[in-house]
Amino acid sequence: MMELAFEDAGLAHSAIGYLNAHVTSTQLRDRAEAKAICDAFGDHAERLLVSSTKSMTGHLLGAAGSLEARLTVLALRDQVAPPTTNVLSVDDAVSGLYGTKLLQPPSNTQ
Repeated sequence: MMELAFEDAGLAHSAIGYLNAHVTSTQLRDRAEAKAICDAFGDHAERLLVSSTKSMTGHLLGAAGSLEARLTVLALRDQVAPPTTNVLSVDDAVSGLYGTKLLQPPSNTQ
């Protein structure tokens, strides 16, 4: 599906700098989405910034696409990637995505 979007838009993979992922914190689906992103973007996936605004809004079902599109437009306008909140650890299966390298698990020191 992402490949079709590239073709339809006439864009190279390298023209994309930020992706607002659908992730819903379900291990199986998040891994599948990470794999799809890596497959679609190839080597560029390592430079692609990926986060999920859904971590802050929850899944709004039918309204999710509308709100996430608006948040993504604002992120692009302001050149600021929204964080993925509430991340305590990063699954090794998604660690190849650039956004995951920005996340640091909280320290257990007191």
